[in-house]
Amino acid sequence: MTKTVAILLAALNFLWFSPRMLIDTAKMGLDYLTLSRDLPRISQAQMQSDIAMAIDNAEHPFVLADQAQFGRVKAELAGPDGDAYIKDAAAYALEQADVLLNAAPCIYFFYDGEILLEVSREVLNRMTVLGFAWQVTGDEKYARRAWAELEQVCGFDDWHPPNFLDAAEMALAVTMGYDWFFDALTDAQKDLLARAVYDLALQPGDPGKFITNWWSWSKVNWNHVCYGALGIACMAFADRYPDYAAKFLCKAYYNMPAAVEPFRPDGVYVEGNSYWEYGTSYLVYFIQTSRNFFGTDYGLSGLPGFGKLGHFPLYISTPTGAFNTGDNRSFAPFAPAIFWFAGENNEPMLAAYQRLSYNPGMTRPADNTPTGTTQTYASEQARKFALGALWCDPALASGDLTLSTSVHLRSDISEEFVLMRSAYCDPLATFGGIKGGYNYTNHGDLDIGTFKFESQGVCWIEDLGKSNYNSPGYFLGIVGGGRWKNYRKRAEGHNTLVINPGRAGEDQYPYARAGFTSFENDIAMLDMTEAYLRNGVKSVTRQFQMLPDYAGIRIIDRIACKGESDIYWFAHTAADIELAPDGKSAVLRKGSKTITALLNEGSDGVFSIMEALPLPGSPARIDEEENKVYKKLTVRLEGVKDAVIDVTLTA
Repeated sequence: MTKTVAILLAALNFLWFSPRMLIDTAKMGLDYLTLSRDLPRISQAQMQSDIAMAIDNAEHPFVLADQAQFGRVKAELAGPDGDAYIKDAAAYALEQADVLLNAAPCIYFFYDGEILLEVSREVLNRMTVLGFAWQVTGDEKYARRAWAELEQVCGFDDWHPPNFLDAAEMALAVTMGYDWFFDALTDAQKDLLARAVYDLALQPGDPGKFITNWWSWSKVNWNHVCYGALGIACMAFADRYPDYAAKFLCKAYYNMPAAVEPFRPDGVYVEGNSYWEYGTSYLVYFIQTSRNFFGTDYGLSGLPGFGKLGHFPLYISTPTGAFNTGDNRSFAPFAPAIFWFAGENNEPMLAAYQRLSYNPGMTRPADNTPTGTTQTYASEQARKFALGALWCDPALASGDLTLSTSVHLRSDISEEFVLMRSAYCDPLATFGGIKGGYNYTNHGDLDIGTFKFESQGVCWIEDLGKSNYNSPGYFLGIVGGGRWKNYRKRAEGHNTLVINPGRAGEDQYPYARAGFTSFENDIAMLDMTEAYLRNGVKSVTRQFQMLPDYAGIRIIDRIACKGESDIYWFAHTAADIELAPDGKSAVLRKGSKTITALLNEGSDGVFSIMEALPLPGSPARIDEEENKVYKKLTVRLEGVKDAVIDVTLTA
């Protein structure tokens, strides 16, 4: 194909396809603006009445945990036969609280030059850890140290509302300090905290500021973080600002379901494993505090899909970490919210999974001093262990530990996964997972068809996950925008197909939706055609199979193109790759462990090895340092109209 013909075909393809793109862009926008709230609006008068009653009955602490939960921790610590997890987690948190006694209060500092968020999170860590120590031991040294922190951050000029996560998380931190240290604070100190939260977070976060506070009508994790944090602050300071609290909470209970909608029907968290931990935790914080304060969560926990949300971290986990699609980290969520869901749904399996998060021999974190400061970080682990000790129910230490090992998960926005494994909570288990779904999601990639494979305690085929959030246009997720000019966000940076890569700037259609047409007997069929509509295809399907006895996986791609085409099959790995002379097989090796990749009889092509770098002519940017440990096991076909690529990966 000559260069002139290729350019002409690309132009014709764009002209044919642009109406479709305009329609899909409009649909995306309309879907985002058509919020599904699912719960009736609470009137201002009703909320004011409920607040007045709650204030009369309020007992501190009630933010995230109550007296009964702290009392249970103290009882477990006092008894010789106390729950091992609670004792170990509490001991870790108390140890870190003692470390904080000698740390200087946080300073106002933009760690990456743009946001205050790391400071806000550090203050939240400190208030949780010090507050836990105060509640459990009653030792006033923790209250004195906490006040030094609170007084310092309440003296900041602002909590950086332009990036409202900064202000929201700081508001929760100060609110927890107010509530958990309530009996140790003077009236003047309480007044200072109340005024700071109101001036620096509640007023700037008024959801009536529709444009500035776009999170107030969003479907992404910001909805739950900002509404959750400020909603908790409204409850804690409702006696001081009852009118504002009623106004804000009416909006919170009405608008938070919009970001719950994508969970339906199977509890899928469409932003992935790490963002499950973030967004879901704040939703749980809000629900638990609402129940403690009002005696109800006004129906939030009864929303469709919510009851299954606690399963997602287990389903998306792998023996060595997690299936980290999008902007997610490769390790599984370590979140006290999993304990909360275990108690909420009486599911010992969830509790058993989270109990594995504590390793008695874990290395204690060293001081972490960011460049340009003398600031010492507290242990984020300590905050999570403190909450874990509070939410861990000893009664769930034993019981039914069954959970389906083969699942097809769907969400209302068409996100889909098929996940199969030999066992949970076993580091040597075999895992195979494949993603279909919708490309255009928050923190989403062009990754339809990407897969992950683990066995023998080794991740053989990996998802590369997030890249540098500060790279140009990283969150400009529009056609032609900067997000899909990042290697890790493109199809070529995933374990999927790239077809005729020069046909369009994006190597999968950003608005593509790919559904599994069948899933039975551990064989999933995924129709990927829509992902390549701009790339000159007639049809593309991927069969993904877990082999009998979990011996490995098989991937069969069937591709039909409109004309002669170039096709790439990619699988990213950090293993060493040794190709057979005929290119029909390869051995992947990590240490003493190996697997074999085989092109089965009837498959087109041969294996080759490529660097984890953009294809020639690709618009992708790349941080070569972050990808240098990876290679791509590749099958490349040139000038073909129809192809079958049939690969097995076996131990």
